[in-house]
Amino acid sequence: MNNINYIHIYEDIKRGTAQFPIEFYHVDESHPRYVMELHWHIDFEFVRVLRGALHLTLNGVTFELTEGMTAFIPSGILHSAIPEEGCLYDCTVLGQDMYYPEACWQWVKHLQRHECEVRSVYGFDAPHMRHYIWELFDAGMTERDAGLYELRVRGALYGFLSHALKDYPHSEITSQTPQSVRQIEQIKQVLEFIESSYPLSLTLDQLAATVGMSRKYFCRFFKKMTTRSPIDYLNHYRIERACDRLRLSDIAIADAAEEVGFHDLSYFIKMFKQYKGITPKQYQLQMKP
Repeated sequence: MNNINYIHIYEDIKRGTAQFPIEFYHVDESHPRYVMELHWHIDFEFVRVLRGALHLTLNGVTFELTEGMTAFIPSGILHSAIPEEGCLYDCTVLGQDMYYPEACWQWVKHLQRHECEVRSVYGFDAPHMRHYIWELFDAGMTERDAGLYELRVRGALYGFLSHALKDYPHSEITSQTPQSVRQIEQIKQVLEFIESSYPLSLTLDQLAATVGMSRKYFCRFFKKMTTRSPIDYLNHYRIERACDRLRLSDIAIADAAEEVGFHDLSYFIKMFKQYKGITPKQYQLQMKP
């Protein structure tokens, strides 16, 4: 089980190198994580849409990003993304250990701690901000000269942060009431419980009990925060875990179903096809190198 590439609700991954902790991802329909599952991390993240439309949800607020639009995801934000058919998008994640000059570090810390907020989504009304984010991606994904790569990336990053903190001191998603902050912590608690317990026979009552809510209120709360019903989210999560097993091993279909909490093989196959459009066996064969 140790070689499985699980995606956790709290994503604690070392990015890039110790000297330059940054990772770039190009995401198309062949990518195993084409649909970005709900998660959070303390790293900064940038997203740009190359084609089509991407529905990006940040702390329960959903934005439609169309071709050419970009987004900045601050530390600790619970986020997910659902691409429309044919969408292409890129992600850049900056590790928390990224070096900043001493004079800049105070501003970065304020941003990490949400002591100051900046705008999250940048459309065509902010061409210079889009320019910095596009330059950040282009430098990281096309520049091949050692040294120039780092200079271009840092230049674009510093340009974005300086203008964002000066010109856009407002966020659509993090300037929230104490109640909404509490709800974000509650949904994180529920999702972490699902992550640790998904192989078990979980019930709606058990999920609601993790945050002390009634079934009726919990269902409304969960749908508001994740855009899915609790059972839909649980089934989808289990299918994603099954995909990891099928993609990275020759495990039998029945065993994969059992491992992720489906004790009825026919129901597992039905759910798998509903979420993935193909059967588990077809998926396993398709993912073989």
